[in-house]
Amino acid sequence: MEKKLELTRFVTQITNLFFMIRLFIYLFIVLLISCDESVQAQENNDNEASAEDILKEIRKLLSEEKLKNASLGFYAIPVLSDKPLAEYNSEQSLSPASTLKIVTTSAALAVLGQDFVFETKLEYDGKITSEGTLEGNLYIKGGGDPTLGANNLNALMDNWAKAIKDKGIKKINGILVGDASIFEDHLTPDTWTWADMGNYYGAGACGLSIAENAYKIFFSAENKVGINAKFLRTEPQINNLEIVNEVQTGTSDSGDNAYIYGAPYSFLRYIRGTIPAGANNFEIKGSLPDPALFCAEYLQKKLIANGISCKEVSTDRLLKIKNKFSDDKRTVLHQTFSEALKEIVKTINLESMNLYAEHCLKMIAYKKTKEGSNAKGIEEISNFLKSKKIDTNGLLMYDGCGLSRFNALTTKQLALILKTMQNENEFQSLFYSLPIAGKTGTMKNRCKGTVAEGNLRAKSGSVSGIRSFAGYVNSRSGKRIAFAIMVNNFSGSGSELAKKLEKIMVLLAQQE
Repeated sequence: MEKKLELTRFVTQITNLFFMIRLFIYLFIVLLISCDESVQAQENNDNEASAEDILKEIRKLLSEEKLKNASLGFYAIPVLSDKPLAEYNSEQSLSPASTLKIVTTSAALAVLGQDFVFETKLEYDGKITSEGTLEGNLYIKGGGDPTLGANNLNALMDNWAKAIKDKGIKKINGILVGDASIFEDHLTPDTWTWADMGNYYGAGACGLSIAENAYKIFFSAENKVGINAKFLRTEPQINNLEIVNEVQTGTSDSGDNAYIYGAPYSFLRYIRGTIPAGANNFEIKGSLPDPALFCAEYLQKKLIANGISCKEVSTDRLLKIKNKFSDDKRTVLHQTFSEALKEIVKTINLESMNLYAEHCLKMIAYKKTKEGSNAKGIEEISNFLKSKKIDTNGLLMYDGCGLSRFNALTTKQLALILKTMQNENEFQSLFYSLPIAGKTGTMKNRCKGTVAEGNLRAKSGSVSGIRSFAGYVNSRSGKRIAFAIMVNNFSGSGSELAKKLEKIMVLLAQQE
């Protein structure tokens, strides 16, 4: 009996051992396969690519049904070479969307200087009596600063109120004037659409912009699709603003599909579209109707809260209509400076800030011609490009940010601008302003897990029917390549197309 038990134990042990060996072999094979796939993926990622590989990928892309009516342009050139690496349809003018910001910021850095700062002044005319009465007007003299009050509007206004109080002013018998005269009164370019101008991203460049010329509108919605959403409030409060609320509820996962319609200087705003059902305190952002007037009215409230009497508020535009505006014989009371232009450019390209780009365009015009207008800014950017020997035929600019669908340029022009900037003193400021693939800004989710991640820097552009990328990438051998790719008039999903354009950018990084 004991021998039988021993035999049984022995057989069991042999069986268990055999099972363990089989399990070990199985796990070993799985590990080998996994390692092989990892190595293969790495090899594929590190594979050397040729210019022909890029062109094959472009032709493959254009063979798709959704791109049969599309136009695609591509140009890539090593920054230390005069010979392009690869190009496709590179001299056809296409709409660039936000990649146009590269043109504007490059020119701004070169014309204004990377250390340029915007200056806003508090000024007054007349005299201050011994009793503390200003027998004259107080002016907020805008200097075209797009960042004024962006970080903390209340802190800025408290600081201004303190400066006025410290001057001994207790009462203002004249007018508190928001002076935006450094720029033209025309806030937005003529080719911006009605669907854009009332929204925060369609805010126009004012000589006295404040808090990014934006305000918030809050809604609540019942948990049912297709009924009217309830308007709650605006932050901050805007005097005389009239809102026609036509917003309805969409599905709970529908997101923000509400749009604000309204022209510059008009205080009537229509809001249409949908917000998610069940949303509470749902926020959308609009553009201030009159930034200079809002700025003056906000300061007026702060002055009154600080015991300083101030009864009348206006702007240079409104006073000009009445022939009552003058900028002679003023005394500077206080100055506010922006951060350096290189930091503003970083925000423009990293966050794709339309307003900041439009301010740079008009400030280029003011610096060169003393006329802070959209038209003069475009003219001066063209002059800058010509001075750098860049052919401007086919370049059509209608704004500085790319929001206008009338804008057009070639991928060759865009890439050559990037190449030219390599030799400018301001190159580092432009280069480090561009989002990093897989890491920052609008490129944060692009090219992840590829050789382009952390290596490629580019500005992206996207409007309905338009996708574009332009920037720099280092090849396998360390050569810096300037590139631009634009697609117009495609069908289907823009995000899907962008993923396919990533393949072309990765192939650039794989060049030898």
